[in-house]
Amino acid sequence: MNRADRLSLWEREERHPFTGWDFAHLDGRMIAGEPPWSYPDRAAALMRGATALLDVDTGGGERLLELREAWPRRVTATESYPPNVRVATERLGPLGATVVAARSTSSSTGTPASMSRRPSASWRPGARSSPGRCTASGRTT
Repeated sequence: MNRADRLSLWEREERHPFTGWDFAHLDGRMIAGEPPWSYPDRAAALMRGATALLDVDTGGGERLLELREAWPRRVTATESYPPNVRVATERLGPLGATVVAARSTSSSTGTPASMSRRPSASWRPGARSSPGRCTASGRTT
């Protein structure tokens, strides 16, 4: 494939409608490695023992919907991509979940931070930190 053909293909992909986390249009063309554990199984087990859930960057809510049977009583989801906020609200709202439009942290001035004065888990220092990000759990990390 020459450079002009690759550019044309890339431009077509850029124009493809994108909402939620539905990548069906990439079937057979995308390779993704899977972790050695099951995210849905682990998430469902944690939800069953929780009284509330916060799903950050829910996309269109697809993954959260797959876990519906394990939802705790209160469910809140955040999303910063406006088209996905609408999709997630339409999908999750009727089931009692609250969807919050979050400000994107991808801007040059945005610095994501997560804080909990009384964490429910013991986090080792720096476990959730990376350059430009801060996690506080009642102590400095």
